[in-house]
Amino acid sequence: MNFSERYEHMNRQVSPAPELKTKILQAVESGKKKRGIRPAAVLAAALACLLVFTVPVCVLAAENPGFNSMLYEVSPGLAQFFKPVDLSCEENGIRLEVESAAVEGDTCQVYLTLQDLTGDRIDETVDLNDSAGIRQARDCITNCRLVEYEEETKTARFLLTSTAMDGGSIAGDKITFSISNFLSHITEYKDVEIPVDWENLPQESPSRDAVYTGGGGAAGETLSAIRKAGLVRVLKPMEPAAWPVEGIELTGIGFINGQLHVQTAVENVFENDNHGYFWLEDRMGNRTECLYNAYFRFDEDGSALSRQDAVFDSSREALRGSTLHGTFWVSGTFTEGNWEVTFPVQK
Repeated sequence: MNFSERYEHMNRQVSPAPELKTKILQAVESGKKKRGIRPAAVLAAALACLLVFTVPVCVLAAENPGFNSMLYEVSPGLAQFFKPVDLSCEENGIRLEVESAAVEGDTCQVYLTLQDLTGDRIDETVDLNDSAGIRQARDCITNCRLVEYEEETKTARFLLTSTAMDGGSIAGDKITFSISNFLSHITEYKDVEIPVDWENLPQESPSRDAVYTGGGGAAGETLSAIRKAGLVRVLKPMEPAAWPVEGIELTGIGFINGQLHVQTAVENVFENDNHGYFWLEDRMGNRTECLYNAYFRFDEDGSALSRQDAVFDSSREALRGSTLHGTFWVSGTFTEGNWEVTFPVQK
């Protein structure tokens, strides 16, 4: 019997009385509704009762996700200590599993696999879509990246790296890793040239204000002013133009105050992460990157629509002989689930 099996076996031998669990959880819930009493304080008192009566907190935490979440609010270290070990998780025919872990000082590296047991939802383009969650007892710098895909077994292998911010040894800690969704079958449209007749574009295109939702680029002062105002001047969207990128709509190219704007729109961006970037090339092949990207929405838009203007500091006259290019990524499959593993970090 290995460590995780022994751990699970011991936890199953003990269980708090149902009446006691009910009273404690009711006390916690009622405490949340009372003014002047912090939920953390109520939970701390509940935990004290549990310990006095030698109730295995790990059992209660495992059986009640709400209790476990509140335990994290009181003490992440305590919550993670009592989190039951579970090295694999399977849902909807997808298995997440801890393959191996190595520790050296303040850093651990863990190999995790994601395997499709019943279908074809995982391939070499699989992307965790920013859905990965990592819980540890201490503050750490973490990242997780795809390192390998095995086509025969439909298995993607990821490397999770975690480094303690305080520089202390990470050995003996316990890590919980979770995924709520992932993308796959992603198509890359590389170096797409977008035909533009600069001469036929008006000197000033129809524009309007929109609610700024984020962005980035080299124009720091401009973006700071936009963030402060909460509004950004953008092209009025046109009917989507015909172009080779499926999954991203090209809704406008024009000039506002002497600057080129290229506008795109994506439906259900949180379920596909379809995105890309534009640049300009002159006759010699020299590239000009955009000044900034501005993401925005209109009040009449639904929440599932994401719009963007890529802005270049280039006038119509300066663009004669230049071409517009872009590279884009469009996903084909979105898979949801609730996968979670918890594992000890040992030398």
